[in-house]
Amino acid sequence: MIMQYRILPFLCFLIFCFAISKGRAEALSISKMNPAIAAVGEFGASTSDDPALEHPHEILFHGGDLDLYASVDPYFKAELVIAFSDKEVDFEEAYLESMALPAGLKVRLGKFKTPFGKWNTVHGHALPVITMPLSWERLFGDGGLNESGVAISELVPFMPTYHEIIGLVLNGNNTTAFNGAKTRDLLYMGHLKNFFELGGYRTLEAGLSCARGRNNQTDDPALYSLIAGANLIFQWKHFMLPMERALTLWSEVYHSRRETADSSHAVTTHASTGFFVLGKLLFAKRWYATCLYDYSGDPLETGENFNSISAGIAFQPSEFSEFKLEYRRLTEDSHGINPINEFKAMAIFTIGAHGPHAF
Repeated sequence: MIMQYRILPFLCFLIFCFAISKGRAEALSISKMNPAIAAVGEFGASTSDDPALEHPHEILFHGGDLDLYASVDPYFKAELVIAFSDKEVDFEEAYLESMALPAGLKVRLGKFKTPFGKWNTVHGHALPVITMPLSWERLFGDGGLNESGVAISELVPFMPTYHEIIGLVLNGNNTTAFNGAKTRDLLYMGHLKNFFELGGYRTLEAGLSCARGRNNQTDDPALYSLIAGANLIFQWKHFMLPMERALTLWSEVYHSRRETADSSHAVTTHASTGFFVLGKLLFAKRWYATCLYDYSGDPLETGENFNSISAGIAFQPSEFSEFKLEYRRLTEDSHGINPINEFKAMAIFTIGAHGPHAF
C-alpha cells in the first residue's frame, strides 16, 4: 500500500504526458523570446514598544521580486518569481502550467504558492495589510506553504455555478508545519473552491483545504501533521462608483492536529485553532482603509496564544505604486496584559508589465 502511494506522482506524470500528446492546441500568439517582465520593490519603517526587540525603530528595505511570465508554446505557460532581500535571493515560484489538456483539466508543475485557503496564494506586496496574520504565519512560517510538486485541477459545473477541485502531491519542504522533505514521505493536499455571483455587484468565494504530511525524521514512530482550513470572501462594489466605493470581508480559519512522541514512543496529538477576519473599505478613489482581527492558537505547543487587532490606511496614486500606514496592538492572552503596540509604514512600487492579481 505504501509503495502504491509513492508511485502515484509518477503515474500522474505519465497520464499528463499522454494527454498533452493527444490534446488540441488553441490558437494564440506566442512570444516566448519576449516574456513579460516586472519588478516589485518594498521599503518600510516601523516602531514598536516591544522590549524583546533589538532594534525597535527601523527604516529598511524589505525586498522585492522579479517576475517573468510568458507562453512557452501552445501547450504551456510558465512563470518565474525571484524573491530578493538584503540577505538572500531565492525562487519564490517557478512553475509550468498546461493550457491545452482535454476535459478542462489543468496541471501545474514546479514550485508555487499552494492554494491552502486564499491568503497563501497572494504575494505579500498585493495584500491589503503590512503585517501578516499570526494565525497563518505561526502555522506555515514566514513564506507560507510554498512547495515543489504537482497540482491537478478541474472545473466541475454544478448549478448555479462552477466548483474548482484541486489535488496536490508536494515535496513537503515546509519546515514549520511539516518536516522539510527529510523523509521519503510526500505531502498530500486538496482544495475545493466555490465562487458565487450574488447579483448587484456582489460576489462570494468559499473554499475548503486539507493537507497531511510527516513532521519528524524517524520511522519509529512516524508522526504526521494534519491541517484543515476554510476561507470565505465577500466583495461588494457600488454599481455607479465601483472604483471609489467597495467593501471586502475576508476570513480564514485553520485547525492543526500535530502528532508528537515522548521518550517511550507514546504518541499524542496536539490540536490548535487560529483565525483572522479582515475588512477592507474603498472609501474614495485611490484610498482604502483596513481593519484586521487575528487570533493565533498554539500550533507548535509553545504555550503561547496571541490576539491582535490592527487598523490601516492606504493610498494608491496608480496601479504601479502604493503607500500604507498601519497600527497594531498585540497581546499574548485574552486578558490584554502587557500589550505590544506597533506602527508601520510601507512604500511599494512596480515597474514593467505586472498583470492584475486574481481576486
